[in-house]
Amino acid sequence: MKYSYHQEATRWGEALPLGNGHIGAMFYGGVGNDRIDLTENTYFSGEKSSHNHQTNSAAAFQSMRAAALHEDFDSVINHSKDFIGLRQNYGTNLPVGSLFIRHTSPLCSTFEYDRTLDFQHGVATCSYTITNDLNQSIKCRKYACVSHPDDLFLYEFEFTAPVSLEISYKPSNSQHEALTLADIQENSPQPISYQKEEIGHLSFEGKALESMHSDGKCGTFLAGDLLLLSNGHVTTDSTGSSLHTSDCTHLVLYLCIKTNFQHRTANSALLHKKNQEQLKRVSLRSVLSLWEKHTADVSGFMNRTILSLPDAKDAALLFQYGRYLLLCSSREDSLLPAHLQGVWNDSVACRIGWTCDMHLDINTQMNYWPADLTSIPETLSPLIQWIRNDLIPSGRQTADVNYGYPGWVAELVSNAFGYTAPYWATPISPCPTGGIWILTHVFEHFRFYPDKDFLRMIAYPMIREAFLFFQAYIFEKSDGTLTSGPSISPENAFIKNGHTYHISNGCTYEILMIRELCLLFLESYHILSLDPEKDIHRDSLLAKQAQEILIRLLPYRIAADGTLAEWDHDYPSADSQHRHTSHLLGLYPFSQITPETTPDLANAARSSILARTTPEEGFEDTGWARSLLLLYAARLHDGNMALHHVNDMLTNLLEVNHFIIHPPTRGTETTEGVYELDGNTGFTSGIAEMLLQSHSLLSPDYTDFSSFPTIPVLQILPALPAEWKKGSISGLRARGGITVDITWNLEDASAADSHVTLLADCDTLCRIIFQEREWTIELKKGILMTKKLK
Repeated sequence: MKYSYHQEATRWGEALPLGNGHIGAMFYGGVGNDRIDLTENTYFSGEKSSHNHQTNSAAAFQSMRAAALHEDFDSVINHSKDFIGLRQNYGTNLPVGSLFIRHTSPLCSTFEYDRTLDFQHGVATCSYTITNDLNQSIKCRKYACVSHPDDLFLYEFEFTAPVSLEISYKPSNSQHEALTLADIQENSPQPISYQKEEIGHLSFEGKALESMHSDGKCGTFLAGDLLLLSNGHVTTDSTGSSLHTSDCTHLVLYLCIKTNFQHRTANSALLHKKNQEQLKRVSLRSVLSLWEKHTADVSGFMNRTILSLPDAKDAALLFQYGRYLLLCSSREDSLLPAHLQGVWNDSVACRIGWTCDMHLDINTQMNYWPADLTSIPETLSPLIQWIRNDLIPSGRQTADVNYGYPGWVAELVSNAFGYTAPYWATPISPCPTGGIWILTHVFEHFRFYPDKDFLRMIAYPMIREAFLFFQAYIFEKSDGTLTSGPSISPENAFIKNGHTYHISNGCTYEILMIRELCLLFLESYHILSLDPEKDIHRDSLLAKQAQEILIRLLPYRIAADGTLAEWDHDYPSADSQHRHTSHLLGLYPFSQITPETTPDLANAARSSILARTTPEEGFEDTGWARSLLLLYAARLHDGNMALHHVNDMLTNLLEVNHFIIHPPTRGTETTEGVYELDGNTGFTSGIAEMLLQSHSLLSPDYTDFSSFPTIPVLQILPALPAEWKKGSISGLRARGGITVDITWNLEDASAADSHVTLLADCDTLCRIIFQEREWTIELKKGILMTKKLK
């Protein structure tokens, strides 16, 4: 699991990413001038606010609904001005600053350059040979990581002859309140790994201030402390703002960063004290022990899932890279979930309107799709805690003030502080189902890792309270069906009488989200009701109501052109090749549409995708949008089309450092490509879905839920391209609590060398589907079961 380069990085999109769920670092591997760009996942401008709602917004919403019933969309927009949210110091994640390491002795030439990211172990390395002004050849090796066990950035240098270096720090932008102080201390109290050493300290502070997404006066405070250990001589410059080491052949930098995000009253002295205590602890250990602990930590996660694709090695590497990027961005003790750019910040996204936050109409969801599926469920912890502790409490206020309904709700976007109010622009507000979509991650986690205590104490109360809102939110049409709105189909628009509108009743996206919420509620209820000692039966009436809603909810509709209708009307789309395909989410990530249970709808979804991407050069191609096409193709069992999307991403959407980007398109506000974590994690999910699917194949009549929990259904190699004749994957996770290994060799027509190995967390029956064959087998907890695929 390595990417290697033969030149140093000259810009952010060439630098190599490191992270531990708290600190992010971009490694440039410079020769004469080296650079590390630093980020921190709680370094947000803005502040929490309870004043994001307009006073009369609930009444305005009812006026919008009445106007939408008569398709008076101009009046809908006018009333929405009294409904939309107020962006009170919303904020954005900001880059922290950069470390610079500069050779102060003359360099004449460089050769034998190599720069590598080993993402199996989370280590960036750089090696090269330089010649100095004495024509002396000096070999250099650098090693960098961001350690989770020790919560620090570690950078080690080795030279074959003495060199002189300057180490300095610069904040990322002029609005940061930056303070940099350097001092030295000779004679370390305990030698680390060499005989003589001197110590330098570099301290800096900053405040996350900007005036595009907040008032420029509020934000997270940050303190950083760097410890330098050198076997050369250490001094400071005349201003005390940088460190110098001369006659050095071995140098180690340790950097700790703390913020006051969690404890707003923490002052700079306290944060620096915590950093310095931590630095003291690690300085008393050998550097080797730090490396060993870090690499064991990262490889312990990365080695859970191993993919071999002899005919598609680039795809196999990028699959693992997405897992690595999520692991860097979100760990079990992260204070926030991954934002738009994970734990990094390219200083582009934070300067445009859609910014580094938690978008709830695709991006945050896609960030976490590989978590359970590829056996890194720990990465979900900060997301679940953020939903539970920030989103839902704020969402109760939004439900009450903006709609006048019980329960909780979250809209199009959110942030570090749990913003749930409607979006602040009239064209794309309301959108109250963002909370449902992100909530599905919580129940999906239960499906992959069945734990009734988790379901009872964490997932079910969140689902139940969301259902209370939407039970009140839906309303009856004149034909007796239940519909909803007005709201949007993120983020597309339609045209009526030459005018463009976003808001209407009965958007397919919103209806399918409400359908999914009812399904989650009923499945949760019936699983918990199997335990007679619990008080779940008090919700029996709610369960009956949820089932009634499912039966009467506005059904999917196939339009005259054979596509899946995006709205409950036939006005044409304003952008027929829009990047968002929100009305198709019943195909993926949900299983409301499958080739097995709803073949007509599956064909309509296929027609919609074809229409969206024809001509292909007109499609608004972005990393996450292409990832969705890949996932749709996998669910439609079209392996060759899935491979087409894989190759498109490998060819057209990769940065030099293998970040999948959002290039400038009709939906961007910048001429620069913007990195988004979701492109990489979506790619990873797509590869996994090509090889294994375990979603429900429940009949869509919604009249009988007594069979919950259903037995797991594992579809093996459901979307395998013809070119991938041989391969193997181990450690994928299936719903029902089953770990799956697959080996295949389809060059052998009998598939004699192809088999699947299953390991279940509990005793269960399991259906296996491979091509036209199907088996039902019995699995015993903790006992490997191997089944030949022939």
